[in-house]
Formats: sequence, structure tokens, C-alpha cells
Amino acid sequence: MGKNDPEDELSESNNLTGNGQVIESQADNKPPRKWEVYEQILRIPYYVVFSRYTNRLRVFKLEGGSYQEIELQESRFWIPELDLGLGLWLGEYQGITRLWLRLYDAWGNWILTQAEQALQEVEQERQRAEDAESRLESLLQRLRESGIDPDVFFNRQS
Repeated sequence: MGKNDPEDELSESNNLTGNGQVIESQADNKPPRKWEVYEQILRIPYYVVFSRYTNRLRVFKLEGGSYQEIELQESRFWIPELDLGLGLWLGEYQGITRLWLRLYDAWGNWILTQAEQALQEVEQERQRAEDAESRLESLLQRLRESGIDPDVFFNRQS
């Protein structure tokens, strides 16, 4: 594993209890690790680790004062308190195709990134313009069928 791999904290077997809790020696006077800050100081209800090296997603839930690992059946985890889920998505982000950690909604749809939202808005606007153009062509055709030349009619009105 890489030097900055977030799983390093969890994989040091000599500092891990059976429930995944990292134990630090108080004698070395080191600052608390992220795990300890989240678990013991901030008491964050969930601790999520995704290793980009192994593509492994691990989720821990704070129970009785310590994190307990949740056995995942798939690479997704629903967080009812947030009404959001977190899962692994295979796709391209910032030009890189791989597994990414991503939020999803109650229906299982991935939450769009800002770039995806912008693309979606551009596509919706293009579709609206196409629809308007189509309606205009239909109206112009009706005018012609009624014996009215739209070019002459609109030129007289201006």
C-alpha cells in the first residue's frame, strides 16, 4: 500500500483491535490519529474508508463508543440519517476512468457532479430549443395550409 493510503491506519495489525479500533500508545505522546479523533473526540457516526489501490470500500459505524465494521453485501452503503447512500461507481471523472466513491439517492441514482449538472442543463436547453423550433415550423405550415404566407404576414406586422 502507498505511503498515504487511508487504509494504512486500519491495516497496522499491531495497533488494531478485533473491531478495527486503532489503539495508540499514550507513552509516545503522538497526536491522535484521524480514526481516534472521529471516534473518540468528534464521535462521527460513520467512518468510511475507500482504498484506490485495492478498490475496497469499508464502512464502520459508531456503536457503544467504538467503531464496528459493517459487512457490505455490495459496494454501496445507505446512510438513513442523511437520506443518502455512498457507493463505488465505475466511470470517468476529470479524465480518469476508474472506480470512484460517489453519493446516490433513495432511488439508487448517482448524485450528479457539477460538470454533469452543467452538461445536463445544456442538453435540456438544446432539447427545449429543438422543441420550440419544431412547434414554430408546425405553426408556419398551418399558416401556409390556410393560405397565409408567413413571410409576407410577419413582414407586414413589423
